Amino acid sequence: CDSAPCKRRLSLGSHRVEMSLANYVKWTEQISLESKGRVSWELDEDFALLSVTSDPAGVRVTLDGESIQTPLNAHRISASAHVLQVEDACYHLVTKEFIAERGGRPRHTLRASAREAAVEVHAKDDAGNDLEGVVSLDGRRLGATFEQLKLGLCSGTLSVKSEGYGAWSIDLEAHGLVE
Repeated sequence: CDSAPCKRRLSLGSHRVEMSLANYVKWTEQISLESKGRVSWELDEDFALLSVTSDPAGVRVTLDGESIQTPLNAHRISASAHVLQVEDACYHLVTKEFIAERGGRPRHTLRASAREAAVEVHAKDDAGNDLEGVVSLDGRRLGATFEQLKLGLCSGTLSVKSEGYGAWSIDLEAHGLVE
């Protein structure tokens, strides 16, 4: 049969019965039919159903070297060894090796930590005097001017606000300052 459930008639007597279906473990048994009846078996899955999430959401994740979209839910994989990785230029490499068992339902969450960069922002007025200011990243206060500040390698918009002088901002990625 090419699909399940499957029905076939057998005559009385001894038979070697084999049941197989793609992605399932083949079943073979010698049976003896002495009266009318049914023979019924359930085939075992020869695959696993993988679910993967990433933290933070949206990082680039690969399964056995192939890019996948997370969250991934009940994705059919072979019952064998596999490798999940966070392979994103903005995050440190994370590798999770696992063995998927037949009929298994492996669930994995890959937790990525951002690669960091440092920046020191200087602000000056038209006369060249240093200005104190508040430095923000994507609207969140990061620190002050003339301090060394840590930020994610793939950050967004850096802003500086100095009282009495206004605010300035730059999109770090658009200007090629981050990957």
